Amino acid sequence: MSTRITHEPEPEENPEENLINRPRSRRSFVKGSLAVGAAAAAGPGVLAACGDDDDDGGGSSEADWDGKTIRVVGLGVDLIDPIAQAAEKATGYKYEFTVRDTPTTTQLSITQPENFDILSGYNQQIPQIMEAGVMQWIPVSKVTEWENSVPLLTTGKLRPECTTGQGQALYRMLPTPDAQAVELTAGNPFEAMLQEQVPEGEFITGVTGNFNVDSMGYNRDAPEFNGEPVTSWAALVDPNVKGKVALINDPQIGTVDAAMALEAAGKIQFENKANMTPEEIDEMMKMLTDMKRSGFFRAFWSTFDESVNLMASGEVVIESMWSPAVALLAEQGQNVGFAAPEEGFRGWGGIMMVFDHVGQGKKLDACLEYMNWWQSGEPGAIMARQGYYNPVPQNVRKNLSKAEWDYWYGGKPAAEELVGPSGEKQLPKGDVREGGSFEERICRYNTWNTQQPEAQLLTQRWNDFIAA
Repeated sequence: MSTRITHEPEPEENPEENLINRPRSRRSFVKGSLAVGAAAAAGPGVLAACGDDDDDGGGSSEADWDGKTIRVVGLGVDLIDPIAQAAEKATGYKYEFTVRDTPTTTQLSITQPENFDILSGYNQQIPQIMEAGVMQWIPVSKVTEWENSVPLLTTGKLRPECTTGQGQALYRMLPTPDAQAVELTAGNPFEAMLQEQVPEGEFITGVTGNFNVDSMGYNRDAPEFNGEPVTSWAALVDPNVKGKVALINDPQIGTVDAAMALEAAGKIQFENKANMTPEEIDEMMKMLTDMKRSGFFRAFWSTFDESVNLMASGEVVIESMWSPAVALLAEQGQNVGFAAPEEGFRGWGGIMMVFDHVGQGKKLDACLEYMNWWQSGEPGAIMARQGYYNPVPQNVRKNLSKAEWDYWYGGKPAAEELVGPSGEKQLPKGDVREGGSFEERICRYNTWNTQQPEAQLLTQRWNDFIAA
């Protein structure tokens, strides 16, 4: 079997014609200003779906299905050849992967839902996409490993002493009964909307395959760091690295990185970085714009490859970065660290969701088989080799060598040379993953990727900053 991975699908000329809204909850969807604000926050061309609550949305695509191919759209860090090959072998189905950036996957999910079967999305995308009515709620009974999942998914913490972090944590976006019972994070209306939609019974928005903590990648050999590890977000705005800094060009993520850095440096104090006030947004963006005009930032990256190239070329010495980028640079022989800030990490979680048009037949069963396979151990092992965690680590452990498990989950020095997800040599013997073990890292969330209440203003100010 072969897998088709598409990075740049052609957009439809009239995406508005594909909007549907099929409420499946005990209460009607939130409409009006909230819907308009959510659409605008995701970027140009994104519209919140609208229509009558009794609209049937076009029905199931079961009759048109070839019985062999499942179409998945997502950011791409998990839509890679090793995953496709392993999934095809395990399930017998073929997979067509469409890889785009996060704002575009949100747009495609809302305006062209019939083109895909599964969204491999992220926690901050969930409220807006669920509001559009293009996804099915998943019965918990259909998630085979739900009872074996780490409590991060159910209560928001691995242990009582851990932090849940500010913003749209995974358990709040599923949302679990525990999340529905707690006070919303500073009255975030997107969380309120999501909780209003949950059908009667045991339902969640989707199945989690990956989650992690993000921070900064940095060149360990750069003289700016004097051979010392980066231990604070403040390093991202340190005058010593002027002209050699890159941020991710995403208003939902780059703003959180910048906020944590400015706060750690003592330049601004936020009441809640996942629910910034207009005054806080204006103050932060003025600081960032002044820094940009002075030449502080070298670049703003939008794709995974761009972040890798910026560090590999030496153009930057520190930047917003994801674990797979650090893994790839290590395979290339680059001495790049992945900071463990004392203030805590930025959190993110993947959630695989089924589009509504899939219906309730064999195609749904095939989608659920793929999603449940993600918690079987094999895909978790593949993703562990690029630094990601799985909600059922005991299954992952069975698919990793002792040295791999001890390094990626145990926080111990590499007992031998380790390989990455591509099978290439990656990490030298003795290398230590910064931040410690799985339990230590996942216990220290500061702020999660979040669709903020002031998302429209934040996006506008961010775009002004990028254009300055």
